Amino acid sequence: MVVYSQSLSSRAFQKNSELIRLTELTQQEVATAHLWFEEALGGDETIDLKDDVHGRLVTAVGLINERLMSDDMLGDGNVGQLTEVRDNLLRLRQSIGHFDRLVDSRWQGRDSTGVIGGAEDQAFDDLFREILATSRTISGQVDIFIAADQSKILAINIVMLVLLTAVFSGMAILIVWSRRAADRRAGDLEVLVQERTAKLAAREAEVRTRNKELQIARDEADAASDAKSQFLANMSHEIRTPMNGVIGMASLLERTDLSATQKEYVQTMHNSGLSLLKIINAVLDYSKIEAGKVELEQTHFSAAEAIDGVLSLFVGEASHKNLSLHRDIAASVPAGLFGDPVRFGQILSNLVSNAIKFSENGHIEVTCERGPQGSDISKNVELSLAVRDCGVGIDPTDQERLFEHFSQVDESTTRSHGGTGLGLAISRELVTLMGGEIGVESSLGEGSTFWFTVCFGISDEPVLAQPTDTGNRTFECDIDENKQSEVVRSNIWPASESGLTVLVVDDNDVNLLVAERMLEELGYNVDLVENGQEAIDAVQQDDYAAILIDCQMPGIDGNQATRAIRELEGQDRRTPIIALTANALEPERAKAFDAGVDAYLSKPVFLEDLELALDSLLGDEEPLPGRETRIQRKSSTSQDSVLDISLVEELVALGGPESNFFNDLAGQFRDQLPTWIGEIRHSAASGDVVTVTRQAHKLLGLCRQIGAQRMAGVCSDLELMNSDDESQQIEEYLDRLQTESNRAVQELNERYLS
Repeated sequence: MVVYSQSLSSRAFQKNSELIRLTELTQQEVATAHLWFEEALGGDETIDLKDDVHGRLVTAVGLINERLMSDDMLGDGNVGQLTEVRDNLLRLRQSIGHFDRLVDSRWQGRDSTGVIGGAEDQAFDDLFREILATSRTISGQVDIFIAADQSKILAINIVMLVLLTAVFSGMAILIVWSRRAADRRAGDLEVLVQERTAKLAAREAEVRTRNKELQIARDEADAASDAKSQFLANMSHEIRTPMNGVIGMASLLERTDLSATQKEYVQTMHNSGLSLLKIINAVLDYSKIEAGKVELEQTHFSAAEAIDGVLSLFVGEASHKNLSLHRDIAASVPAGLFGDPVRFGQILSNLVSNAIKFSENGHIEVTCERGPQGSDISKNVELSLAVRDCGVGIDPTDQERLFEHFSQVDESTTRSHGGTGLGLAISRELVTLMGGEIGVESSLGEGSTFWFTVCFGISDEPVLAQPTDTGNRTFECDIDENKQSEVVRSNIWPASESGLTVLVVDDNDVNLLVAERMLEELGYNVDLVENGQEAIDAVQQDDYAAILIDCQMPGIDGNQATRAIRELEGQDRRTPIIALTANALEPERAKAFDAGVDAYLSKPVFLEDLELALDSLLGDEEPLPGRETRIQRKSSTSQDSVLDISLVEELVALGGPESNFFNDLAGQFRDQLPTWIGEIRHSAASGDVVTVTRQAHKLLGLCRQIGAQRMAGVCSDLELMNSDDESQQIEEYLDRLQTESNRAVQELNERYLS
C-alpha cells in the first residue's frame, strides 16, 4: 500500500508538473510570436509572419488542445476535479485564437512604417498581457493543487504507516502471545510428561516387584514340585525295595510244599503286593506328569501288537470273573505306526483294567478304527479306540468328575472296588500329550464305553509279521490250563538236594553274575568261565549237569566251543547245553543248533525260562538234539519302554529282601557303560566295523539281561551293520546309543538306585 501511494503521488506530481510546463511553453510560444510580430511590424523582412508568428500561436493552441483532450492529465489524483484549471485552459486557448486573429488585423492595418497605433494596438497588447496572466494563473493554480495533493498523499502515507505499524505491532503481539502460550503449553506438557513418567516408573517398579514376587513364588512352587516329585520318587524307591522283597519271598514261598490254605494265603499276599506295586507306579507316573517331565518316545511299532500285548496281560484276571476279551481292529488302521507305544499301552491298560474291575459274566470289547483326521496321503493318522464293558454303568452326574485326580464315582469307605483314582486322570493327561481326547458314554445298568483318540505318525519301516494283525480276535484262558501253566518246580530232580553243578560260559561279568544268582536261586552249584577255551578245559576236568554258554565271545565263540565239547564227549555222553545269546534271529538259532546245543534262550533270560529249560533237559527223558524245550516267555513290558520292568523286578527279587544283588548289578552296569560305549566309538572312528558289531553284540546281551531294552534295540541295529554303511549312519547309531544309555541310567537311578 505504501508503494502504491508513493507511485500514485509520483505520477500525480509528474503530470501536474507537465501541466505547469505546458503553461510555460504556451506562454513562451505566445511571447515569441508577439516578439516576432513586433519585429515584423518594425520592418524585419526575415520574419515569416505565417510560419513564425501564426505557427507559434498554432503550436501554443495545439499544446493546450493536446492537454485538454488528454484523459490522464486531469484524471489522476484530485486534478481531474478542478474545473477552474480546465476553464482557464479553455479561456487561454480562446485568447490565443483571438490573439492570432488580431495579428492578422494589425498586419493589414500597418502604415508604411509598420507602426499601428490607436485603440486596436492597445487591444492587441491587452490581449497579450491577458494571455500571459492566464498562463501564470494556471501555473499558480496547479502549484496550489500540487501542494494540496502532496498533503493528501502525505496524510495517506501517514495513515498507511500507522496502519502498517499497528498491523506489525499486532502481529508482534500475536507472535509474543503465541510464543508465551506455546511456552506455557510446553511447560504444561513437560509437567504432564514428568507426571506420566513418574507414574510409568512407579508402575514399572510395581511390575518389577510383582515379577520378582512371581519369580519367587514360581521358584518356590518349582522347588515344592521338585521336592514333592523327589519325595515321591524316594518314597517309591523305599517302598518298592521292601515290596520287591515281599513279592519275591512270596514267589519263592509258592514254590515250597504248602497246604491249600497256605497256598491261598501266599497267593493273596503276592497279589496284594503286585496291587501295591501298581499303586506305587501310578503315583510315580502322576508325579512325573504333574511336574511336566513326561516325554513321549518316538519309535516304530504295530498297533495290533500293542493292543494284543495289553489284552494278553488281563486274560487270567478276566477269566477269574468269567469274562472274555475281544478286540476288533479295522483294516484301515496302518500296520506300522510311529509314536510312543508304551504310553499308548498304558492308556489302554487303564481302561481295560477298569472294565474288568467293574464287570463280570460277559465280555469286554476293544475296538480300534482310523479316525477322520490324517485320512489323506499324509504321514499322520488319528486312531479312535473304545473299550466297552458289561458292568454296572455310571450315572451321568458322576461322569464329569471321572477324569479328575484322585476322583472315584464311589468314594465311600464301603465301596466294593479299590483304586487310587489316578488311572483315568493319568490317561487323560497322556491322551492330551498325544494330541487326542478321552471321554465316556454310559448309563446305569447298561455298561460303559470309554473312548479315546490319539495321533501317530505312519511308519515307513517294515513291521515284523504279527498273527491276526487286523479284524476280530478273542482272548480267553481256561482256568484249569492256567493252573497247569503256573510255575512249579519240577520234582524229578530236586536240584536243591542233588548238588548238581552247572557251568556258565560268558565273557561279561554282569551276565555271569546274573546267571550265577539265578542258578543258585534254583538250587544249583555254579562254575564260571569267561571264554570258549576255558569251557573246553573245564569240561575235560569235571562233569557238569548242564552248560549255559554265550554264542558270541572273543576267541573261541560259543558255537565253536559247543562243537569241541561234542567231539570230546563222543557217542557215550551228551551234556545238555543251553545257548544264551542276545541275537534272536533265525539264522543264529540255526547255527547254534547245528553246533550241537539242546536249547536256545534269548536274552534277557527270565528265571522261569531258565528253570523250565533245565527241568526239561534234566528230566527222565533223554533230550533230543536240536529240540527246543519250549516257546520262550515274552516280557509283559512293552518292547519300547526304557526298562523291562518285569525282568528288573524279577532280578530285584533274587536273593530275598535283604539282598542288594540288583543294586550291585545295576551299579556295575552303570559304572562300566562309559567304557563300553567308548570302546565302540573308538572302533567306529578307526573304521573297524567288524569290531563294532562284535562289541555291539556284547553290549546287547548286557542290556537285555539288565532290562535296558531300548538301549538293546540300538545295539541290535549296530550289530546288523555291514562295511558298506556310511560313517555318518554309524555316528547316528552311536548318538542314539548314548541317548538311550542316558535314559537307562536315569531310569535305574530314579527307580532302583539310591
